[in-house]
Amino acid sequence: MRKLGLLIIAILGLSFSSQASHLLGGEITWECLPNGQFRFYLTLFRDCSGINLGTSASISSNSPAGSISMSIVPGWPKDVSNDCTKSCTSSGLTPQDGIIQEFKYQSNPITLNGVPPATGWYFYYTSCCRPGGMANTNASNYYLRAIMYPYAINGVNQNTYPCFDNSPNFLEAPRVRTCNGYSYTYNNLASDKELDSLYFAWAPPSDAFSGGTFGGIAFTGGYSYTNPIPGTVTFNNKAGQINITGNNSQGSFVTCMVVEAYKDCQKVAEVYRDIPMIFQNCPNYTNSPPDMTISNLPGFPVLTPSTDSLVWSTTVYAGQQVKFRITANDYDLQPNFLPQNVIFKGSGGQLGIPYTSATNCLYTAPCATIVPVAPQTGYTKPSNNRVEFDWQTNCDHLSYRPSACSSPRSTYLFYLKMEDNACPVPATSLRTIAITVQSTIPQPPDLSNSCVNIQPNGDVSFDWVPPVDTGYNWDYYVIYKSGSRNGPFSPIDTIPNYLTTSYTDVGASNGPAFYVVKHFGGCDYFSVNSDTVAAMNLSITPIPPTNSSVAQLNWFAMHSPDTVLDYEIYRRTTNGVWGMIAGTQDTMYRDTVNICGANLEYQVRVNNSCNSNIVSGFFSDQNNLDVIRIDSVSVANGQSIAAWSQTTQGDATDYIVLKFIQGQGWVPVDTVPVGTQTWTYANSQATTMIENFKVVTMDSCGNVSSELNTKYHRNIWLRSNLDACDNKMRLSWNSYKNWPGGVQEYRVMVDETDDLGNFTPN
Repeated sequence: MRKLGLLIIAILGLSFSSQASHLLGGEITWECLPNGQFRFYLTLFRDCSGINLGTSASISSNSPAGSISMSIVPGWPKDVSNDCTKSCTSSGLTPQDGIIQEFKYQSNPITLNGVPPATGWYFYYTSCCRPGGMANTNASNYYLRAIMYPYAINGVNQNTYPCFDNSPNFLEAPRVRTCNGYSYTYNNLASDKELDSLYFAWAPPSDAFSGGTFGGIAFTGGYSYTNPIPGTVTFNNKAGQINITGNNSQGSFVTCMVVEAYKDCQKVAEVYRDIPMIFQNCPNYTNSPPDMTISNLPGFPVLTPSTDSLVWSTTVYAGQQVKFRITANDYDLQPNFLPQNVIFKGSGGQLGIPYTSATNCLYTAPCATIVPVAPQTGYTKPSNNRVEFDWQTNCDHLSYRPSACSSPRSTYLFYLKMEDNACPVPATSLRTIAITVQSTIPQPPDLSNSCVNIQPNGDVSFDWVPPVDTGYNWDYYVIYKSGSRNGPFSPIDTIPNYLTTSYTDVGASNGPAFYVVKHFGGCDYFSVNSDTVAAMNLSITPIPPTNSSVAQLNWFAMHSPDTVLDYEIYRRTTNGVWGMIAGTQDTMYRDTVNICGANLEYQVRVNNSCNSNIVSGFFSDQNNLDVIRIDSVSVANGQSIAAWSQTTQGDATDYIVLKFIQGQGWVPVDTVPVGTQTWTYANSQATTMIENFKVVTMDSCGNVSSELNTKYHRNIWLRSNLDACDNKMRLSWNSYKNWPGGVQEYRVMVDETDDLGNFTPN
């Protein structure tokens, strides 16, 4: 038994090595099933001159699934070679014939319950032998790999069960055999079911794996993984298209391309396609690829080429129709001197299957269609070929997730080829078409200068400036309302007419009313909130609660509290006339009334047009806070003469002059009307005594200002004494006034020269 076991191992090892020597690489992908599970796929390519691959395989992973068993997909293997004379069933094949067969394996549905680590869950297939004689490496092993990364929404990593993402997939088998000395363009035709953003790049092929790290192979001959093939190579990272010119070398060259998928700016998947690029010597082969052109049609979106004209792109709004023509001419002859056939081939997840179907494609109907241009009836034609691309886009062609970095736009890649039927290698012209379907995030209407009015019946109306209408992204307005500036807001109405620029909320002023407006557009996407506007609900508080003389007014800011508005305070009295009494940038004002007693109405306005509600209350003028300052009290002809500053109170009617009388205090001695500039005390005793005065006012309601807030002023009582002994006049007087700081100086006036009353200072 022991010897038999050793023999079986030896036979299996020999069989594996023999098959592997004809393995041309492949890739690993996965599919998200409707039940939330994954199905994994392993695609392998083999040189048909070698031993056939088996019907089962397995891949390894660090995911919860561990090792994943696979069986061949019904209908596989498939011959994916070019259309020359030999096929995979031909006898006597050699590697130089370039006949390639595709094997595709699939797993049973698999549940992956958990979140991948930051470095991802890796899945890999390993086989021992790369084909020998590679021109750029001596590597022997294959490690085909793919990586699934975590994905977060609002910072929360999502569990992969149920699944939410398909990996990028390849729509084209790797027909990467060409004759050296000729320009060559190819594309692996990757697509993504969720329309995640794809990025293409050269990547290190792997021949080793240790500690979760895939080792890159060692290149020789001056090559590297970013420069794996001879000639001048251009690589379009957004479309995956590669163009090779100026190559006169021959041989097989290991290459590896990675396709990275990004969802909301987060990398969620990497799929690596590890395949050789084969340049063979083609004796007596002179052939040029079809001359292929893209022609825009009048009235349809314009496609613009990249600098190398290999990638053409356009951006359209959902609802626009895309139509253009593809033309190819090839006047080379076959060995029998008949014209070469020009064959059109197209691929793309949004392209109809067949090309004429607008209802059947990998993605979402309506599908893009491609039809021959009359009188041409098929997709193969000698010497020249003309077909027309037509796609009616709609809102279903948008992929939008309202999380960071996302926008309502999706880019579709179409791969269009015109190929001749030359052998051993057909010449191909390839154009990648990138069509981005967008519906810009709708912009909210502009309420920054909105005028909010509360009508007398309680209705609230406000207006706005409409957003820019592109013709493709406007559907309707939605009015939202809340009892608080900070929400929550609830929809109360829908406005279907773009030209409507105002709204009335019937009976809304019974309480606080705050409004925002959103714009729903194009494909039922919604804008952010507009500015918040508020009804200026005005309230009035009498101060004090009884015998009120102050009306305290409070209201809501019509716009944001940070917005500076000039609020106008209007008051209406019993005469029915409104008058502006004050202005403020605050949302509170206290009106100290100057009316003797009346039912007063108040309203707040902005620009005398945006109105609050009207509030009212009975108020009477209970106070007179006037303070009158006496400027001077002089003495002339034995009388005190007082002068004072005029009142600033609008309703003062009279001045009351008070004199201090010992034992009685401040006693009114006269009343004079407002407008009086000076006053002479008729009963003055200025020649015999000091006289102290104050002035207060009485308003129209009979309120007298307080003498406690008024400083008194006194006259100068001058006393004299002539001393007969020394013949000198001695003078004395009282302190002039009680203002803080006192008097700076006194000046004594003496009549020395005449009796005409001309005094001279001494």
